[in-house]
Amino acid sequence: MNDLEVIGGGVIFGGVIFFLLGIFSMSTEFLITANILILLGLNLYMHVKQFFTFLIQKDKLKGTIAFFAGIALVFLKHPVFGIIAELVGTYWLFGGFLPALLALLSRVPVLSMILPKSFGKNETLP
Repeated sequence: MNDLEVIGGGVIFGGVIFFLLGIFSMSTEFLITANILILLGLNLYMHVKQFFTFLIQKDKLKGTIAFFAGIALVFLKHPVFGIIAELVGTYWLFGGFLPALLALLSRVPVLSMILPKSFGKNETLP
């Protein structure tokens, strides 16, 4: 992992924290900041060319449209509908990574007691 990927991961983490704060407080400012941080972090982590290639894949286009529509709704001061659209778009974009993520999380010592054991059995990590 190079320095930009580490910084990108940290920026994404900060964006997720701001997103959670925005959801709990229904603050549009937190949500706008979260969107900017998450997009910036993904660009740093995946690099710009790979990020845009990922977003315009034919099978990911529906998720891309929903995610950016959610961002637009948040910017237009409709946070509830924006959050819903962003979450749906995020699921459509990154839903394929969910089994590998759950398999990884099931190997973390504290989380392994909470998550079912079946997540780590059939999934392989890269």
